[in-house]
Amino acid sequence: MNQPYLPAEAQVIERVQECRGVFTLSLGLTDTQARARYALAPGQLHRVYLYGVGEVPISIVSDPEDAHLLDHTIRALGRVTRGLEALEAKDRRRVRGPYGRGWPLIEGEGRDVVLVTGGLGCAPVVSVINYILRRRERFGRLVVMQGVKHAHDLIWREKYEQWAHLPHTQVLLASDEGALSWPYLSGGGGHGAARSGGDRLGGGHGDDVWAGAHDAGLGL
Repeated sequence: MNQPYLPAEAQVIERVQECRGVFTLSLGLTDTQARARYALAPGQLHRVYLYGVGEVPISIVSDPEDAHLLDHTIRALGRVTRGLEALEAKDRRRVRGPYGRGWPLIEGEGRDVVLVTGGLGCAPVVSVINYILRRRERFGRLVVMQGVKHAHDLIWREKYEQWAHLPHTQVLLASDEGALSWPYLSGGGGHGAARSGGDRLGGGHGDDVWAGAHDAGLGL
């Protein structure tokens, strides 16, 4: 979409319930010309519109190469997001964007990358992880640090475990409140960190690139 201020129609391709109150909508632009013009950078967002209610900014978690399928992970908190939670496959809504500068990943090429997130702040950073993993030869070590309030709040647990087994990749997970099935760090004295496919912190390719995200916003 060359004109991000104008709304474009998008159809729900798939809806996935990640955990209680958190879901992912995979949207596809219905106009073929809009899809052909669409350009996305990791870290950008859409404003998703719900008819008669309003619109909300939602991070795009897809890799730019997946521009035909735009994933949005959403926590149902207000009128708009609760309305979006009720959407099903083939429902159509309008989106504007993408907005934002995106993450400066070109500057991170040749360096180690450390991603620190909390709560649902992991959502916008997933696009960065996907971007790096698809272009692995351009970057050094990848370290992902994610914290949640309760063990049950962690979404994409299977993805984190898959990433942790990749070469030169380290995943560290922690929760304020653990659970019997929680094998990672917790505020009450956890059992350890996620397995890592790479070296422990320390050493590397020179300057590291740090990025952080949490429920309230993003920071570089």
